[in-house]
Amino acid sequence: MNKSIKKITAFIGISFILVSCGGHATCDAYGYIKYNKEKQEIQKEINAVSHEEQETV
Repeated sequence: MNKSIKKITAFIGISFILVSCGGHATCDAYGYIKYNKEKQEIQKEINAVSHEEQETV
C-alpha cells in the first residue's frame, strides 16, 4: 500500500508540473511514456524468444 501511495503522489506531482509547463512538456511526457511502454514490450519479446530458444536446445 505504501508503494501505491507513493505512485499516486508522484503522478499528481508530475501532473501539476506538466500542466504548469504548457503543452510542449505534456507532449514530451506522453512521448516518453509511450517510448518506455514500447521499450518494455520489446524487452518482453526478446525475453520470450530467448526463453523459447533455451527450451529447444
